[in-house]
Amino acid sequence: MKFEISKHIALQIKDFAQALKHYQEVMGMTLISRTENYAVLQSGEIIFHLEGDLEGGKTFFDYKVEDLEAAKSLLEAKNCRLFETTSDHGKSYLVHDPFGMSYLIYQEQA
Repeated sequence: MKFEISKHIALQIKDFAQALKHYQEVMGMTLISRTENYAVLQSGEIIFHLEGDLEGGKTFFDYKVEDLEAAKSLLEAKNCRLFETTSDHGKSYLVHDPFGMSYLIYQEQA
C-alpha cells in the first residue's frame, strides 16, 4: 500500500482574522479563496487550508492512496481510528493514529 503525501495542509487556528492577515502579510502567502471562517492560501506549490477553530493548534496533512478502502482496513488493523468525511477530493477518511497525529486519506477521483 502506497501513501503519497499531497500538497494540501489544513491548519486549525484560534484567531482566524489575525492568522489570515499574518500568513498573507508576513509569510507572503497568496489568498486563493475565502469564506467567513475558512480560507485557502498558497505558498509555492503548497496549498494551506486555514480553518477557524476554538482550540486551534491542529495541523492535518493529506495522503493520496490507490485504494481508499484497502488503506482504511490497513490503518484500522494498525490501531488507527478512522472517520468518514467529505473533502475537496470526495469521499475520504480522517485518521487518528495511535501516536497522536491526525491526517486525511483520499483516493483520487477518476
